[in-house]
Amino acid sequence: MPALAWAFAGMMLIGTGAALSHPQLSGALAPPEASGMASAVTVIARQAGFAMGVATLGALTPSDLVAAGFVWPFGLAAVASVCGVLACLLLPASLNRRHRAGA
Repeated sequence: MPALAWAFAGMMLIGTGAALSHPQLSGALAPPEASGMASAVTVIARQAGFAMGVATLGALTPSDLVAAGFVWPFGLAAVASVCGVLACLLLPASLNRRHRAGA
């Protein structure tokens, strides 16, 4: 399987994960009356993250790179993705803590 096909498969997997997680994020982070605003904020944050990722990998990738040289940028992107997943797993625990009034 050529390297481009592997890259395409990874991008499809990432896109599917983002599409499946977006509605749940919007619903979990805001009350129903603010769901539109929460949806807009998550879309903007995701797009900004994509733009920063592309800019960072573009800046770090040398211009005379051969096809085999794409291994380390994709490895770097994989590490960043794992860090993002770990951060997402840790966030809900702190957001779901409720304090009683007057306690």
